[in-house]
Amino acid sequence: MAQNLVGLLDLRTYQPGWSGSFVDRRDHAPGVAQRPQRTPLKGIVLHRIGDAEHAPVAEGRDVDSIIRFFTQDPEGVATVTMDGSYDSKVPMMEKWRASGIPAANLARAFVPYAFLIEPSGAVSQMLPLEAVGAHAPGYNQSGIGVAFIGDFRTDPPTPAQVDSGVAVCVALLLQNGGSPLAQRHVQILGHDETRPTPKLCPGPNFPLQQIKQRIMAALPTP
Repeated sequence: MAQNLVGLLDLRTYQPGWSGSFVDRRDHAPGVAQRPQRTPLKGIVLHRIGDAEHAPVAEGRDVDSIIRFFTQDPEGVATVTMDGSYDSKVPMMEKWRASGIPAANLARAFVPYAFLIEPSGAVSQMLPLEAVGAHAPGYNQSGIGVAFIGDFRTDPPTPAQVDSGVAVCVALLLQNGGSPLAQRHVQILGHDETRPTPKLCPGPNFPLQQIKQRIMAALPTP
């Protein structure tokens, strides 16, 4: 049961040197209000989104197209409203394409990442900080998902995306509180590091180790 979750990242307070665009999109879908509260933060998981694997998204590679995918397309809605593996959801996706998505599923649909970062470096917050997402096994209940828009199997993220990703992660850790040592104990992970079967997410051209190093360097020394 949702508990009136409202947490907004105070990015400019915790990263005063960051000068990018920040947009609050926590109202992007009715399903956001139904998200339960996560447990204490143990990880921030980095993803890619907006590539050829998500055909409706690839048309736009922007926040609005990603919202449409997860809240209007049978594949996206099934991903965030049905239990089970992707393969087990495929027959239902095809049924929904032919007959329409049930209203109950549409009402629960939402973008499963807390943050989306565009190639321009613009940041959109999609979920309250305390909300359970649907982005990584073992880290939905206790993690925060940050998705970079692009296909990093073939291309790297832009420098602006990397800078914004670092800023978001550092601000999350600082705003989450705790001692400097506790902040460093929150894991920074690529999606594949949470899965037994890799999906090349965020991808071989994503500078994951560099981002981890920059985040740790920006935190207070224990």
